[in-house]
Amino acid sequence: MTPEQTSELFALLMRQEELLKQLVASINKPKLGLHSDAGSCKIYCNRQHGGLWYTLNGEPSAIPQTALTGYLKELRF
Repeated sequence: MTPEQTSELFALLMRQEELLKQLVASINKPKLGLHSDAGSCKIYCNRQHGGLWYTLNGEPSAIPQTALTGYLKELRF
């Protein structure tokens, strides 16, 4: 193996290591919301619809989870 090939192989291995680090960091990020894909979801709070948390898809649909995570964009009363 020539020194140029060794240098190129080393550079490729370093790039692969960086990509693997980014992949692991992405996998270890906590998932937000009630689904595995990123997106937005409107969540309502009112005990009269069968639970504390619910979504509206025509009819109220109770959310069985006891804790919700995400970024709050708007709060209305």
